[in-house]
Parts: sequence; C-alpha cells; structure tokens
Amino acid sequence: MELSARLLKLRREQLRILAYMFTGHAPVNRHLFIIHRATDPFCHRCGVDEETTEHLLLECPSYERLRLLILGDHADFERLFTPHGVTRVLAFVTAIGRF
Repeated sequence: MELSARLLKLRREQLRILAYMFTGHAPVNRHLFIIHRATDPFCHRCGVDEETTEHLLLECPSYERLRLLILGDHADFERLFTPHGVTRVLAFVTAIGRF
C-alpha cells in the first residue's frame, strides 16, 4: 500500500497528529517556546535537549526502550514517511501519551 492510500484510511485525529509530527508544529516545548507558550525549549522528560518532534521520535533517552520496541533500532525520519512508518509513529505517540 502506498503512503497516500494509507493516509486516506486514517481518522482525522490521526492525520492531525501526523501533520504535527512531520511539519514540526507539534505542541512540543521547542515550538511552544517559539510562540511564547513555554518557558524553555527543553524536553520535559530528559531535560537534555530541545524538545522537537525529531527529539521525541528519534533521540530522547527517556523513550529509548519504547522507541526500540515500536519504531525499531534503525528508525530515521525518512523511514517514518512510509505506510508502515506512519502506523508506527501513531503507535509510538499513543504509547508515550502525547498529543
């Protein structure tokens, strides 16, 4: 199944989450800090790096175990733009309780 066919089968809420994640406009501290809705841009879980969608999906040490389980050990942003990848992104975001 190609990506567009997979996206057409998603609910509106799922599409909203994916749009957040892939455009960088998710309600994460980096974006919220830029629009003056957070006091700092750092990750609320690890506090080490700025909290961006890329940080949540690929880098945050607090989510490492869950990331490996759901996204796999070779996850990168490009692979997440596949039909199977978007399914995994949605599962990961649901598991961490964000958005």
